Amino acid sequence: MRRGAVIAVSVLLTLTVVAAVVAWLRLQDPLAALPRDAPGAVRLIEERRELWEGRMLLHVVLRGAAVGDVRLVVSLPDPIPPEPLPLIVVLGGLDGGTRSIRRISEVIGDPGPNAFLAYDWPLPPEEPSLLEIALHLLQLRRNVLSVPGQVDALLAWATRQPWADPDRVSLLGFSLGAFVAPAAQRVSQVRGSAVQWTIIAYGGAPIGAVIAAHPAVKPAWIGGLLGAGADLLLRPVEPGEHLPHLRGRFLVLRAGRDRLIAPAAADRLSELTPEPRTVVVIEGDHMGLGPGKKKLLEKVVTISRAWMIEQGAIRPARPARPASTPVEGRTLDRGAGVTSPR
Repeated sequence: MRRGAVIAVSVLLTLTVVAAVVAWLRLQDPLAALPRDAPGAVRLIEERRELWEGRMLLHVVLRGAAVGDVRLVVSLPDPIPPEPLPLIVVLGGLDGGTRSIRRISEVIGDPGPNAFLAYDWPLPPEEPSLLEIALHLLQLRRNVLSVPGQVDALLAWATRQPWADPDRVSLLGFSLGAFVAPAAQRVSQVRGSAVQWTIIAYGGAPIGAVIAAHPAVKPAWIGGLLGAGADLLLRPVEPGEHLPHLRGRFLVLRAGRDRLIAPAAADRLSELTPEPRTVVVIEGDHMGLGPGKKKLLEKVVTISRAWMIEQGAIRPARPARPASTPVEGRTLDRGAGVTSPR
């Protein structure tokens, strides 16, 4: 066979394989593609206790057959009161676990008689470069797809604890967490464990639209290709695939001038979030933990805390800060398309 014919056949076979993979990914059921374990298949393998700022911190590692190791930090009042504690699961940015718990305490002071659970991501602590993503693409995808099942595993474990109130469970997704919170809530909902209150802050949909317009993507022309690839590979965790199926009460927070989330993507996420929902625009840029972000973080936490107290999702610390304390932000949507100042 001539060399040209060999090359032509090789190219044809490669294109066929690529087309088959693309078709398979498009036909794959998003929920079925998310690895998850039955509650009995996840076991506690480590629990270390630490006293910090009047709280008891539990450093926990769970292990599942499908989702692997799940790491989290639980912040409990010390001593633990006799009444069951509302559960608040925090999915922050890449900074999770202990740092999230301590930053929450720094901003809000006394977390009150509530149990805060901060999830540690199975991802690199620093945002990977495009080259690192390309080299480890399949492993990164597996790790991302394991997140909803890991969050469900920690919820299943937490709601069985003697200090927990399984009827008062909140899920808070901030920044990176906003993209996977809907999938995590749906996995938990299918299992029969209800999340009653959800905060989705500084996210967007679809994921590909956010990536395509991200300022870190250079040259700009490659954004469309990366976005299309992300939509294909990350479809199982795409917020739009899961939000329409969710039940509960929702608070959506977004930035007035977000340089990381395209306005159209932020609009789409808000529209997809089920009712009853409240959408609040907070003036400023994307939230974060870096220098100069503390005041913005305080606004985010203040609005979130006031909404949760108003909803009865958490117990206020004593003395309580009134839930009606004015905060800077504009309420765009309170479940019925009503626009009102806040």
